[in-house]
Amino acid sequence: MFFHDAYTYNLVNGKVEKTKLKNESEFKEEFSEDWNFKKLSFPQVKEGSIIEFSYRKTSPHIAVFDDFYFQREIPVDFVEYGIYMPEYFKYRTVINGYEKINVKDLPITTGDFPIKKYIYTGKDIPAIKDEDFTINKENYMSILKAELASIVYPNQPIKNVAIDWNDVVKNIYQSDNFGAQLDENSYFKNDLDEVLKNLSTSQEKIVGIFNLVKSKMTWNEKYGIYTKDGVKKAYKDGIGNVAEINLMLTSMLRYAGFDANPILISTRSNGVSLFPNRSAFNYVVAAVEVTDALIFLDATSIYNSINKLPLKALNWKGRIIRKHGSSAEVDLLNVPHSKDNVIVMATIDNDGVLEGKLRRQFTEYYAYLHRLNYASIKEDSYLERLEKSFNDMDIDEYKVENMDKINSPITESFMFKDDNSVEIIGDKMYVSPFFFYSQSNNPFNSETRTYPIDFNFPFKDSYNFSIKIPEGYEVEYLPSPIQVGMIKDYGIFKFNVSNNGNQIQVVSNFDINTFKVSAEDYLILKEFYKVMLGKHAEKIILKKKS
Repeated sequence: MFFHDAYTYNLVNGKVEKTKLKNESEFKEEFSEDWNFKKLSFPQVKEGSIIEFSYRKTSPHIAVFDDFYFQREIPVDFVEYGIYMPEYFKYRTVINGYEKINVKDLPITTGDFPIKKYIYTGKDIPAIKDEDFTINKENYMSILKAELASIVYPNQPIKNVAIDWNDVVKNIYQSDNFGAQLDENSYFKNDLDEVLKNLSTSQEKIVGIFNLVKSKMTWNEKYGIYTKDGVKKAYKDGIGNVAEINLMLTSMLRYAGFDANPILISTRSNGVSLFPNRSAFNYVVAAVEVTDALIFLDATSIYNSINKLPLKALNWKGRIIRKHGSSAEVDLLNVPHSKDNVIVMATIDNDGVLEGKLRRQFTEYYAYLHRLNYASIKEDSYLERLEKSFNDMDIDEYKVENMDKINSPITESFMFKDDNSVEIIGDKMYVSPFFFYSQSNNPFNSETRTYPIDFNFPFKDSYNFSIKIPEGYEVEYLPSPIQVGMIKDYGIFKFNVSNNGNQIQVVSNFDINTFKVSAEDYLILKEFYKVMLGKHAEKIILKKKS
């Protein structure tokens, strides 16, 4: 790739000042084992600057050429992208995103053979937005994607070369760095035989094999679907890329008699492929096929558990490759709700101080994220963060269960003292029914939304607060109950406050049943959150008995 004519323009004292990019401002940066980035550091860039650059790229690869990004993280005043190619090659193209891109095709008759010139232009393209609840904004950028569909030489029949997914996976399976790696087993036989000799059930064997690979191997943070040095060397060194680790795992499972196969995945950061192509996938995991179901396994992290892929791999569809290269589509999003269950038993004293005990349980991906974020942090540091997140309340007698049992929910409990959830004015107490969990800001506060709202996973949050009011006080006001559901079964919110003598019970349930809410339904989601947060913000009012 050759860059030329790169400039920065600034308006200085009413005149346009033009600064040319110098050669030493070009840098190369390694992106992966197979790819490098070339970066430009533009001179004199500041707010209000305009940058201009052009480049030319030639390639011998006719089957597919690089995606072209019309939209970027800065506004684009004007962009023009030209492609010159022999007219014999016909490509299927897709422009995704929301911005208008114009295209013209012009025949060029000079030269030894006819050429088609395709000119793509865009004007006033806004910067890609950083919107909350967007897993990969690149999925929504205006990008040109293309792949060779057919070849039409003069006086010859049309040759269709467009590939389908079966073509893609057969090509992958036949690679020495993929399919051949699954046939290797001599390097692990002794170790695996030792693990299996005292295990009898299928579940025990799967767990034993999974734990062997996780304990033996360290992921080098490299993505890809092909091995680099091979499974044998990776096992010997104890380190490898994702393909080496999970193809090794698949081979071990097959050796133990399981119907095990690799699943190709495009991670969330890699995006969703719009049509079959050879670079669609960048991640591979193992799966054991049982009656009408798949058991997913990914041994790249000690925090990964059986039948729970890491979040980066939960990206729409995967593709399972069976022996000899046959394949089938796999739904990666069929996961149970992750639950966050909170139970609080508390007492308010006459000074408005709230004291009590909290018990909280995380399941599924809530537990996975908690381990990922906090398992390696010292307890004192974690409690300091926790107290700060809960309005600087005091926490004591902290206990946590199952932090190291990755297939079990995590349960934490502690005693607390909170003097920020109750306000005394005159002879009345104003109690926040959601205590230190109250959230004042709606995360969806924009007037409009361009991209769909991506939730990491479906979830169910439930809160059950039992409050003993102080002697000499009685209930004057309780927030009214409410139940609100969203269209398309996106989610539901239930809230109720009840009173029995000197006890108040607050119950709140909040469910999101989907991975994604469309941008068209954004205002519905925004209103849903507004109602929920408004109800949580209402006060319970206690008054002194007369």
